[in-house]
Amino acid sequence: MIASLVLRIGLAAIIVALAAVAGLRTYAPDRLASVSPVLVPVRHQVSGLLTSIGRDQEAGSLKASTMARGRDLARTHPLDPLPYTLVQIEGNAQGDRDTANRAALTALSFQPRNRAARMHVVNQLVAGGAYDEALDQITLLSRIDKDGQETYHTAILRLVQNTAAWPALERAVAGDPPWKERVLAVLAQSNIDTGFLRRLFVAWPERIDILLDRFVRDGDLDTAYLTFLTSLPPEAPITIPFDPSFQAVPGARPFNWRISSRYAELGAEGGLDVSYFGRGRPTLAEQVFPLAPGQYQLDASFEGSFDPEAAQLAFRIRCVLGDDKGEKLADWTLEPGDVSSGLVRTQFTHSDPDCGYIRLEFRALPGVYPRTTRLTLAGLTLTAIAPDGS
Repeated sequence: MIASLVLRIGLAAIIVALAAVAGLRTYAPDRLASVSPVLVPVRHQVSGLLTSIGRDQEAGSLKASTMARGRDLARTHPLDPLPYTLVQIEGNAQGDRDTANRAALTALSFQPRNRAARMHVVNQLVAGGAYDEALDQITLLSRIDKDGQETYHTAILRLVQNTAAWPALERAVAGDPPWKERVLAVLAQSNIDTGFLRRLFVAWPERIDILLDRFVRDGDLDTAYLTFLTSLPPEAPITIPFDPSFQAVPGARPFNWRISSRYAELGAEGGLDVSYFGRGRPTLAEQVFPLAPGQYQLDASFEGSFDPEAAQLAFRIRCVLGDDKGEKLADWTLEPGDVSSGLVRTQFTHSDPDCGYIRLEFRALPGVYPRTTRLTLAGLTLTAIAPDGS
């Protein structure tokens, strides 16, 4: 079982790694046969070998002649790490682990940054269950080899498939490795166990919104909201909606404001400053929060005005059901006179007992003649009202 989970670099990946390390220039491989090996630089000989390996790979196996050329290069250029990497490939292809190990360690002694050789060491560590050491090796490579990041991310994501490696991964993530953000973001989009995912995100609290989006996608909104609440600073006021005056109160989305950076921004003194150019139908700001069925009143305070010929402004409330935004509960367009007066007051009814969370959206719509609209949404107040309107 463990053997099936060992990280295996394909020949194509090793070829890319060798080419990156060698810095090879274009050289016609077919000409090498007619040139004395003594007159051909070692890197061009390796270039020819890489071409042969690629052809062999397409055919399904490495030819004996290709492997022989690798051995000859190792003998004639004993201080160059690249031929040893080719011998490493041969050893792996033939199942000769001792030869592959010796070749990889020799290549590393000449060039500690040799990607293929160090990943071979990683494979051996994983095969032996030494997951902490394997992750240390990958982290070392990711710090010094900027071109190989995708290789290292893939290796870690494969390692995660083995639950026995999870404790080691938690310890590695706690050390803030350079691959942390990319790997955690990918894992949050996968079907990995959410309990394990939560433990990983302890080391990345500033992007807990990625974890919350995973819970929302799974339809586990109660867990998402509880995680949001526990992540807030002790002094943060808990309101519905959260940060109703747009004061940049710390808190993760989607239970804090998600703002369209192209059309809106938080004002220096609070409020949401809007600059809408009259094209498209952007959601300027949106937030998810829990709301029980009932009748409600939403008061929106504005500074400024807008021309209905240039744009329209609207609020929309939807039920949130997992990753789907769900059924529309209310939708209303704002009147220019109400906005100019500074207060827009709207009442709506939430009557779906299966909808425990809603998404409030503040939207912009194009008018007849596109022109720039600038105003400020100063704040929102949501209150429950009795059935008789009192």
